[in-house]
Amino acid sequence: MPKLTKEQNRFLIWLSLNGNHFEICREVGNSYRKTNGLDRYVSKHGQRYKFDMRTLTKLVKEGLVTSEIVFPFGIKYEHYFLTEQGANYLSKLRFGACSNG
Repeated sequence: MPKLTKEQNRFLIWLSLNGNHFEICREVGNSYRKTNGLDRYVSKHGQRYKFDMRTLTKLVKEGLVTSEIVFPFGIKYEHYFLTEQGANYLSKLRFGACSNG
């Protein structure tokens, strides 16, 4: 089991919730590396969480999250989503089998 920080676990859980998505623009130009979806990455009180790209990098390295290139409106975005391994990790996390960092 990968050892993840609270922020990494929180982002993984957030990404798994229905209706949430995360995308990074990969089209070179004015919008390069801008993100879509983080406007919903907030606490239950409406406060925005600070997002660190290292969180995403760690989750991808661990095989919990993967991505695919999508072309909404002809602009290239990298769309991130949970892998089967990520879903299994979350199910174990919900039942207390994983430790929080």
